[in-house]
Parts: sequence; structure tokens; C-alpha cells
Amino acid sequence: VARPLEDICYYSGWLRCGNLIVMYLPERVLRQFGHIQTIPRLPSQSAQPLTTREHISSHYTHYLDWVLTPEQRGPAAIYSWYAAPGYMSWYFQI
Repeated sequence: VARPLEDICYYSGWLRCGNLIVMYLPERVLRQFGHIQTIPRLPSQSAQPLTTREHISSHYTHYLDWVLTPEQRGPAAIYSWYAAPGYMSWYFQI
């Protein structure tokens, strides 16, 4: 059974579970969410590199402030291989 995608999936920033801390950046995998892949922001723009556990907990408590906006998500992809203009050139440079 498929469930609708919830906005919390678009949270962009640090996630913490106990001692494990990871950067979660959905803008890097928009195609997996059914959107046209765009050139993602730098990780430092999505999740501040020098953050503390307390900041991470606070960010997640107010996660709506850290959710990708509809403009950042871009349009839905009609076909899974769609990418924004310039994305493939950027991808091959990276």
C-alpha cells in the first residue's frame, strides 16, 4: 500500500538519533521524490557545519522552518529522467 509523501520528508538539515548525527539533504535526491532534479544547494547552506546536538534538536522541533519550499522542490517530473536545464553539466563536473 502506498502512502502519500508527507512534507516532513522535505526536511533539510541535521538528523540526530542518540549519538548518531547525519546530514539529510533531500534536494540532492529530488528525483526519488518525483520532482525534476535541480542543482542542489551546497551542504553548508542546507545544514550549518558547526552545529551542536542542542541546535539539531531545536531545528527538528521547528522542522517547518527547515523544510524545502515548493519553489526549492520544483515541478513534479512527468518522467523520472527529467532534470533541470544545466543539471547534467553540473553533475558531470562534480
